Amino acid sequence: MPALVRRCIASFERHLPDYQLVLWGNEQCESIISQYPFARQAFDAGIYAFASDVVRLHILKDQGGIYLDSDLELFGTLTPFLKHSFFSGFQDPSNVATAIMGSEKNGEIVSTLLEQYATRHFLNTKGDPDLTTITRHLTSLLVRKGLCLEDRDQVFSDNVGIYRREVFCPYHPRHGGTQTQNTVSIHHYNGSWTKHRKSLKQRQRKGRQTRRMAFLLISLVALLAIAWLLMGTSGN
Repeated sequence: MPALVRRCIASFERHLPDYQLVLWGNEQCESIISQYPFARQAFDAGIYAFASDVVRLHILKDQGGIYLDSDLELFGTLTPFLKHSFFSGFQDPSNVATAIMGSEKNGEIVSTLLEQYATRHFLNTKGDPDLTTITRHLTSLLVRKGLCLEDRDQVFSDNVGIYRREVFCPYHPRHGGTQTQNTVSIHHYNGSWTKHRKSLKQRQRKGRQTRRMAFLLISLVALLAIAWLLMGTSGN
């Protein structure tokens, strides 16, 4: 496990001592991927990040909790954000982050996104991949629900909370930024899928040869799903 990932996981344990840390391994992820043609095609093509997008949504819908990328480092607790039915924050002026997402079980936002993926294919009839990111899909959905693309804290549409950049993603490789006293987490953008965009045929060959998950999914969930819901209710 890379040193950065170990550091980030240690930050989860340090700042969220009352949460259960759940690692979703190959077997669990494979069972989810097999349910969605989009994820199956992306995985078989060796473009694992797009398969992991579906897995994280499925887990959040099924269990509720907080999803964190393995290269996201925490600097404070996330408990105050459990008052929302769904929460995340801006990662740049035009996009909401998916490196950190919190949702109640069967929440409307993650359920709607998952339904979209359930009817989508990663490869078109010509074999070309759909490289539209989950970040774009999430942001588009939130805009339809009432989000303004302005870097400020916003609560809308049945208590969805989207926070300004400095809270969850103050730094971005293209847009810069610095950590502040209000920063709760930083996404380090390590191993971004864009670094590995070789030809699709090369990715497909490698995917068929290895047939192993090349990504790490970290999900933080409350000890009981009801605990998430009760904390959310009491916070309003």
